[in-house]
Amino acid sequence: MVSLLRYSRLACFIFCSSFSVLTFAGFDAAPNCGGNYQIPDNQWRQISLPCYHNEITTVSGIFGDDIPGTYGIDWSLFRFDATNNQYVELALTDELVLGVGYWILQISGIEQTLDMPTGSEPLRDEDDFFIELITKPIARQWNMVGYPYSTDKPLSDLRILTVTYTESCIGSNFIINSNFLIVCALDLDTANNENIIYNQIWNFNGESYEMVNTNNDFNSWKGYWVLTLESADDISPRIFFPGFNNRKGSRVLK
Repeated sequence: MVSLLRYSRLACFIFCSSFSVLTFAGFDAAPNCGGNYQIPDNQWRQISLPCYHNEITTVSGIFGDDIPGTYGIDWSLFRFDATNNQYVELALTDELVLGVGYWILQISGIEQTLDMPTGSEPLRDEDDFFIELITKPIARQWNMVGYPYSTDKPLSDLRILTVTYTESCIGSNFIINSNFLIVCALDLDTANNENIIYNQIWNFNGESYEMVNTNNDFNSWKGYWVLTLESADDISPRIFFPGFNNRKGSRVLK
């Protein structure tokens, strides 16, 4: 196991006290999908998967050849269980999933390089992607999510879907799902004004938290903290990454 001292360092980093990926569409195969990501020695990093492999899905299969040493002693991965507000250390046999953020620590003594297995595939830029968020009644709740694309995209493209129609959900700010129910699609600033989602998200850079707002981009390989607000409960908020073909206008959500 990663030492209690190092685990306590993780707890100290977090200023909060998982949600599931709903769907993603077709892929385009690419060599060395997502490129490489450098993990310094003895520094926590928030990461996510930039690509997906149809057969290799476990901690061992994806990262087992990237970091030397024994898992749980020399390196380890954690996810945040937002339902119970606690960290869960993953086993080597646990699956890693697009859209989920993970903490990683390695203590090999030198910097190590993460990459995706040969044959991994990226989400296409035109593909939509959805992430469910955990909420709490009349309370705020942190979720640690993963950016699921292999290329950077503006945070301003992100939309928050809810099942409740509000006055802000007018014109192009709605979509219709397969059951012909209107679903509100708000930009992040509007969702903040509606007290649904905070309009700033955060990534830990190894020394401190960096704020990301609508003037910045999401970055490949990174995980982020997203905060649901007091009015988010009972309206099933989801993060919606629209593909390039679906960034303007109302549309049908399949």
